Amino acid sequence: MTASAASIRTVVHNIKSDLRKAAARKAKPAPAAARQTLPKATPTATLPTPLSSPAPKVSAVFANVALVNQVVGAAGGVEEARKVAEAVRTCGGVEAFLQHLDLVAAIRAGGPAA
Repeated sequence: MTASAASIRTVVHNIKSDLRKAAARKAKPAPAAARQTLPKATPTATLPTPLSSPAPKVSAVFANVALVNQVVGAAGGVEEARKVAEAVRTCGGVEAFLQHLDLVAAIRAGGPAA
């Protein structure tokens, strides 16, 4: 990793803080009149990557950051990694992307698709 430990700690702290704030906002119920008269709000993306729980363990965040860093290195940069992530989303998820990946690998190798 090329990022310093201090910068990673800062990012992790900011993510945890944002998640706690979002959980606190979500925990407060709206007044009864507002629930009946206001349409449901559309969620906005506040974080670049969804996390599985409101307050993930720091070790899990560091493990994910390290994994993403490896993917960025393998893909040749952040923009290339974003393209890979978008391809996974466009294919319909990881399983569908892996099937397409196997097909492309077979075509490039000149053999039959598995």
